[in-house]
Order: sequence, then structure tokens, then C-alpha cells
Amino acid sequence: MKRIQLTFSLLGLLALELILPGLLIAGEAPVAENTTRRVINFAGRYWWVKNGTNLGPGPNNFSDSEESVWVDDAGKLHLKIRQIGGVWHCAEVWTLEPAGYGNYLFYLESRVDLYDPNVVAAPFLYADDLREIDIEFSRWGDPDYPCGSYTVQPYSIPGNNHPFEVELEGSWTSHSFLWQPDFVHFRSLHGHYDEPPHSSYVIEDWLYEGPSIPAESTDMKLNINLWLMSGLPPINGQETELVVSDVIITLGIFIEPPDLQISRTDTGQILLSWNEVPNALSYVVLEADAPLPVGDPGWIELEATSLTSILLEPGAEKKFYCVKAVRE
Repeated sequence: MKRIQLTFSLLGLLALELILPGLLIAGEAPVAENTTRRVINFAGRYWWVKNGTNLGPGPNNFSDSEESVWVDDAGKLHLKIRQIGGVWHCAEVWTLEPAGYGNYLFYLESRVDLYDPNVVAAPFLYADDLREIDIEFSRWGDPDYPCGSYTVQPYSIPGNNHPFEVELEGSWTSHSFLWQPDFVHFRSLHGHYDEPPHSSYVIEDWLYEGPSIPAESTDMKLNINLWLMSGLPPINGQETELVVSDVIITLGIFIEPPDLQISRTDTGQILLSWNEVPNALSYVVLEADAPLPVGDPGWIELEATSLTSILLEPGAEKKFYCVKAVRE
């Protein structure tokens, strides 16, 4: 993820993170606008299943049958391109609820680097063709073209598309994008991790700060699909399956930290204070022995407060601090 620039001093560190209420909510199934459309439950959320002929992308035929889209006993999502009556059908699902700013992490269990050149697999956010954030795996009909690409639509604008080669060591991979008002940070890893254990686990990493970042809207949905480029059949004539074992969503907007304010009281105690954050309901104070990225599990939570200061224990001048402002 894009790391917030932290402010250091001889006394400590303050990083401020504002968590906003998101739009993508897991809970009871909303009332379906189309009662004949199939809905599945995967990764704690409800998803529509696409069904019909001559639909985009492609155009392609899409099937909502349980042989094309299903969630297995382990809770993993399967999407399949297959022939039905001699006609190729693709698969797609998308969330019933809107998507909001935050980090979207996808755990895949498929060798996307070995897919037929005409196959496209993609987790993505979509409102319309001009408001879209894509992670795509396809060689776009050319066996020699790089398999992976990150895109903030429209792709035709220079700098909005980032192709990269994917050479996997196994079927388990992690792919994410952190969508914020002023940047989108993409990353792909070998294995299932939210953070790479080592730099060798990173397949690709790309930060987009261009002009096409979409704003939050009620028509922005999270999608996962498996389809055929231009509706062309697989060159190898074989069916294709995509397995998604989990989707982990961390909603929120991260803001730049204010300066750390640390002082001694008349009684010799150490006072840690910070600037008030608009609309914050509370603050959580965390401590570490060394400077760490925001969100690192090495932070130790001290306490939560509705105030903008706390008294610290002796020895605090040798520590580093993170303050998280929350609206929950």
C-alpha cells in the first residue's frame, strides 16, 4: 500500500489515520431489484450472477447456472467459461451493495499465467466505462503479450494502463488495489498475504496518481468476471476456471498526519496530544519501540479516548506513537 509520510521527532512519531464509514456492507441480503436474477453469498457479501446473451464485456453469452458459478463447501468462489449446447458461455458476479474507498484484496487459486490467450480474468470496480478500476489477467489474443495489467479507465489515456508479466510458482496469489480520492495503489503477490513477507514475494507494484480516479458513487460495484476477448472462442478449445478463495475489504480514507505534539506537565508527566480531526468520534492511541508503517501489526494499542490528548507512562520519550481517528 501507499505508505503515509510519517512525522518523526526525537520524542516520537504520530501518524493519523481516519477511518470513514464505507458504502460496501456485509449483512442481510437486500431486496433484489430483479427477483429472477440469481444471488450468491461469498466472502460475507451478496453478489448478483450475470445471465444473458450478447452482453459486455466481449460481447459474450453469460450463464448463471450452478455449473458456471458456484461457491464450494470451503467457501471458495468458482467462475467457469464452458460450452453449453455448443456455445461458449462466460461468468461474472458483482456486489448488490455499492463499493466505497478502501483496500480490496483478492486471494486467487488459479494459474492465470497459463490461461488461453483469449481468456480474461478480472476483479474490478465498475460504475461505467469511464469510472472503472481493473486488475486483469489476459494476453489479449497474443501469446507473447504480458499476462497482467492494472488499469484506471479510460485505458486510452497515456499512463492509465500498466501491463506486467506474470510468472507464477503456484496457483496461490494475492492481488489488491487501495482506492483513495487522490491515488490508486495496485499490488500482486505470490501466496496469500496482505503484506509481502519478503520483497521476492512481490509480482508487481504500481501507484497511480493520474487524472482518472473515480469518486465514490452509489453505482460503483465490485465485480469479478471470467470472459472471452471480443467473444472469440479459446484458441485451445478448452474450458477455463477461476477460483477465488476470499475477498477482504478494508474500507476507509487515509489522511496525512498532523505534527506530533508531546510535552511535559508541571508534575513531570508526558502529555501526547494531536490536532482534532473533523467528524472523528474517538481516537485510538498505539505505541511501538520502532517506527512502523500505519496498519503494521507491531503496534500495541494503549487506549481509546474521545479527547485529543493522553498522559503517557515514564519512558515514553523513547517510544513511537500512532493515533487512529475513527468514525464508527
